[in-house]
Amino acid sequence: MVDVGDHVVCPVCGGKARVVYVSRDGKRCIVKCLQRHIHGLRSIRGLCFLVDCSEVKRNERYLSKPTKLM
Repeated sequence: MVDVGDHVVCPVCGGKARVVYVSRDGKRCIVKCLQRHIHGLRSIRGLCFLVDCSEVKRNERYLSKPTKLM
């Protein structure tokens, strides 16, 4: 299960992305990629994709926060 704000892997390019919307039933979500994607003749940054939540893989590197050593 993914929530809004979770860091995930982009379904198109495999880069870093973030979940910006989850449907009420929890089956679909909108993922906003942080990389540039080519759309037609233009390069667009911050493109959003509507995908099934079951297809989205969470990025485990962002799930654990580093601890500060004293």
